[in-house]
Amino acid sequence: MRAHLICLMGIALVMGTTACTETRREPRAVRTTEIVVTRPPPPLRNEEIPPPPSGGPAEVYVWQRGHWHWDGHEYVWKPGHHERRPATTATWVPPEWVAHEGRWVFKAGHWVYR
Repeated sequence: MRAHLICLMGIALVMGTTACTETRREPRAVRTTEIVVTRPPPPLRNEEIPPPPSGGPAEVYVWQRGHWHWDGHEYVWKPGHHERRPATTATWVPPEWVAHEGRWVFKAGHWVYR
C-alpha cells in the first residue's frame, strides 16, 4: 500500500511539473566589440514602416529601426526590418550612438525580458 501511494505521488509530481512548465526560447549569445568613432553619425533616416510579415499577428513581430553602422572607415546605413519577438515578455531596445568624452560609442540593440 505504501509503495502504491509513493508511486501515485511521484506520478502526480511529474504530471504537475509537466503541466506547469513553459517553453522559452533563450536569446542567442551575441559577441560584441565596443565601437568608438571620433566623429558623430549622420542623423537617423526616416523610414516608412511596412506591415509585418504575414503568417502571424502583428504583436509577434517588432520593427527594428535602421541605424548607422561604422564599417571601419565610414558610416553605412543598415535599413530597419521586422524581427520575430523571441518571447512575449521581450522588449526591443534599439541601438544608439552615445557621445562620450569627445567620441561616439555604439551601443548595440538588444532584447530586454521583464
